[in-house]
Amino acid sequence: MRGRSGLSALGVICCYIGLNPQINADGITKEEQIYLLIAEKASCDQHILNKSEEDGSCSPEWDGLTCWPSGLAGELTAVPCPSYIYDFNHNGFAYRQCEDDAKWKFVENLNRTWTNYTECITFLQTDNSNRQDLFERLYVMYTVGYSVSLCSLTIAIMIIGYFK
Repeated sequence: MRGRSGLSALGVICCYIGLNPQINADGITKEEQIYLLIAEKASCDQHILNKSEEDGSCSPEWDGLTCWPSGLAGELTAVPCPSYIYDFNHNGFAYRQCEDDAKWKFVENLNRTWTNYTECITFLQTDNSNRQDLFERLYVMYTVGYSVSLCSLTIAIMIIGYFK
């Protein structure tokens, strides 16, 4: 189960990176971003190997984006958004719930461990006022475009009619 959640999280970020060949103005490419993820995973794996088992707490693990520390049973664990993902809001936190049975909360219908990255991606989302402005501008642009096209077509038909 742990492998599937890690692979799906890595797949999501790789898919997102695949749509954006240039991540940010600093010039990091998708390949560099993937190398950073691989290096961070290796560091996390080393940290997990060096960590001793604690009874009554969720075990540390890599979810494909973040190295999660041990979590106390019945509590919400928060870690800062990963700094090595350049499109994330680095001021936010990611959350995971450690259940009373000392296992990370698992969502059956998604077949993966529950993780909340909402604060990390709020930086990437636009608010509704910006979205409304965008749609209004698009409406004006296509209205002007169709008007110019109709006028051009009308003039062309009149010229053809005159020479016929």
